[in-house]
Amino acid sequence: RSPGQATSYFYGFTRLMELRSEVERARGAKFDRREFHDFILAQGLLPPAQMRKAVLEQFGLGSGAPVGR
Repeated sequence: RSPGQATSYFYGFTRLMELRSEVERARGAKFDRREFHDFILAQGLLPPAQMRKAVLEQFGLGSGAPVGR
């Protein structure tokens, strides 16, 4: 009934996994998967760009520019 619904969910999923990988690479041994996911869940429903900004600020990665670029 909603042919674009799966696409939008997959888009959000891939953005979230990319963000998690970025934070994990940047924090190295300090990365805590549970802390990351607890923070994501605590944010509620945010568009991917706002979620990225909130996560990068929370985990001390600065301005929101991709790490390593």
